[in-house]
Amino acid sequence: MSFPHYNYINNNELSLCPHFSRFCLVPLEARIMCIADIFTALREKRPYNEPFSKEKILSIMENMANSNALDSRIISLLKDNFEDIESICIDNQYIRQKEFAKIQKLYN
Repeated sequence: MSFPHYNYINNNELSLCPHFSRFCLVPLEARIMCIADIFTALREKRPYNEPFSKEKILSIMENMANSNALDSRIISLLKDNFEDIESICIDNQYIRQKEFAKIQKLYN
């Protein structure tokens, strides 16, 4: 699944495969992973930027869907379930931060 999920995906579920000079069907799982990866990058605090607002995240992702870079059906589901998805991301980020702090203590 890691091979196609970074390709641009149009709403017809086709993408130019990076290892082949032809179009291929992109699995649903890969289209979901692509959107989840972008969402996470925009939603989480990173060393180089603060998290974007809900409005900014949806604007960016809807623009990508409108240009056929992302599957608009999945973006619609994200929009309809934004608060639930965001809550899961926040909980998981907190857990990862605690685990990372434990690992850091082992090496300090």
